[in-house]
Amino acid sequence: MSEKLIQFKVPEEIKDKLDKMFNSDGTTTPQGFRILAFQLAKMNQSPFAYYFENYSEKVNNRIKQELRDDELKELGILPDDAEEYNSDEEIRKAFKKHFGE
Repeated sequence: MSEKLIQFKVPEEIKDKLDKMFNSDGTTTPQGFRILAFQLAKMNQSPFAYYFENYSEKVNNRIKQELRDDELKELGILPDDAEEYNSDEEIRKAFKKHFGE
């Protein structure tokens, strides 16, 4: 069977977390992703196509675009419009505003 290489970049802190997680399972990050790729291919379905507890619809184009936009904001390509909170009090007020307690 011929093989093809898959490469992608992630922020250093994400890579460090993945290394720690996969290491606790006795494997490396590349080995973990290889196993994951084989399992996904065997299932023949994207994990994003399933219904999630909090959603009543499959991942559609709108949600895909929101995920892409979030990633571009995280990378600094799009401006980040997330609210920032500079104190515990601001966080408590925002929580109360959005969740009612």
